[in-house]
Amino acid sequence: MRKIAFPARLFAALLMLCACVLPPAALAQTGTGSIVTIPTRIPDTNADGLIKLDGWALKVSPKLPRKTTVYGPCPGLPDFSYRVRQACEAVTVPPVTVEPPIVEPEKPLVAPAPAYTVVTSGKERILLGTDIVVGLNEWGGIGTGYNAPKGVDTAASYGFLRVGIYRPSTNLEVSLNGRAIEGFNVGYTFNGARVRYSNQWLTGYYQIPGAFDAGTRWTGVTPTGLAIIQDAELIGSTLRFTAKLTNTTGSVMTGLRYMRTADFDTNNINNSFSQKDSFATDNRIVTRGTVSAGLRGFGKGATAILSSPEASAVATFFGFVNTDPFVAAAYDSPQAVGSTATSDATSNVLIDKGTLLPGASTTVVTEIGLM
Repeated sequence: MRKIAFPARLFAALLMLCACVLPPAALAQTGTGSIVTIPTRIPDTNADGLIKLDGWALKVSPKLPRKTTVYGPCPGLPDFSYRVRQACEAVTVPPVTVEPPIVEPEKPLVAPAPAYTVVTSGKERILLGTDIVVGLNEWGGIGTGYNAPKGVDTAASYGFLRVGIYRPSTNLEVSLNGRAIEGFNVGYTFNGARVRYSNQWLTGYYQIPGAFDAGTRWTGVTPTGLAIIQDAELIGSTLRFTAKLTNTTGSVMTGLRYMRTADFDTNNINNSFSQKDSFATDNRIVTRGTVSAGLRGFGKGATAILSSPEASAVATFFGFVNTDPFVAAAYDSPQAVGSTATSDATSNVLIDKGTLLPGASTTVVTEIGLM
């Protein structure tokens, strides 16, 4: 606040104000004209050394101009100032400028590098991962029916130009040896009849027509209207199948079952086993939904896994070409967890999905891995 230099006459008036008016009492007139008494010691409410009086100028003699600021100290009084201003005086408040918020530009999302690549080979698809190559035939199962294109690793050293499940670092093919068995089966009751369909092309079963899109999504439909959309992806050394099953009919499908089946084999190329047991595996029910097949012979030290995270999944090993999801050994009377056997048996995992209403869908997940 700027201090004002007062002439001698005004200074004398100020001394009179301090000595005569302020010690007993100070008077101020409100906007309505009434007189109020203000105590000598006016509280300095915000401790800034400045007292503000709303009203007309103090009634002093000689009169002080309105809007006068009187500076102390006054004799015998605290060192603070008195400001007098006219009541109802308009106060101009500068406009508040609200700056718009600063919006940081969004950083473009960088897609992670794919963990595997997909090779299109006619109607077939080949997935190239880290030390694993998986071939899918046009019927949605593992094992190509045609030679892999140039640049795709296969077990060519012992005769395979096609590809099933192949590990390049150990030159190990686990799906094509012997009779190549891998695929899926569905069964359900429809219009009072129990129906079963199997897609295991390399064994001669191909009952659900379908085809791949540009990637690894395979779409097909059974003769009685169960649509199947199967997505395949590699996660490390595990191939995951996610199949969406949809009832496209106007009738209810009951007792719906989905079974994935695979016969993991190596061969007797190192002559460690006789022809009789060269395709045997060390089979084990690991959990209710997981079966393992320890490979022997040329594949010694590796283990193939077939499993499902579904709550209703049941894993088994039995038989050879298994196409019936309603056989008792596949679900109703399975082996106990911990059961083991060394034999040339097929691994299976079956999921019971119950009733599927018209237009309804359900999803099943199965996985095949190589350890």
